[in-house]
This record gives sequence, C-alpha cells and structure tokens, in this order.
Amino acid sequence: PPTPAMTPPPTAGQLAEFTGSYWSDEAEVMLDADLENGALVLKRRPDTVIALTATDRDTFRGSIGAVTFRRDASGKINALSVKQDRVWDLRFQRR
Repeated sequence: PPTPAMTPPPTAGQLAEFTGSYWSDEAEVMLDADLENGALVLKRRPDTVIALTATDRDTFRGSIGAVTFRRDASGKINALSVKQDRVWDLRFQRR
C-alpha cells in the first residue's frame, strides 16, 4: 500500500530548506528542488516537474519514487537519494 502523507503537512517555510540543485554522477542528471504554490517539486530539464508529498520529516514520494533528503552531522541537507522499483539508493549531491 502507498505510504500515507505526513500529518500535518510541512509548511512552505519548512520545505524551503530542501530547495536547491542536486547532481548525480551515476545518472548524470541534475534535479532542482523548488517550491511551487507552497509545495515541494523536483524539476529536471527541459520541462519535467515532479510533485512531492511528505511522508516523513525528510522523506517524500512522487512519480520518481521515494525521495529521502540526507543530512550531514550538523543537520544540514547535503544530498538526496531516490528509491523505486529497481533503484535502491540513487544519490544526488547538493550543489
């Protein structure tokens, strides 16, 4: 079954810390996390926009699969990983 959305959902202010550009050497793809109408989305050039729904503090789901934002020892977001059917931990480093 699908993972339920986080209740209450995060505010736009809370989501702002996830925004930024993330690069994967393995996939050679850049994803841009951005806010649109108060919601977090991932953008991939030229025109792909993936809406994300929070399921936990640092985990979201969307058509790309499960997206988990990773934090360093100080709590700052420094990467994200994507998990879907045959992909277990595709890493994207924050730029």
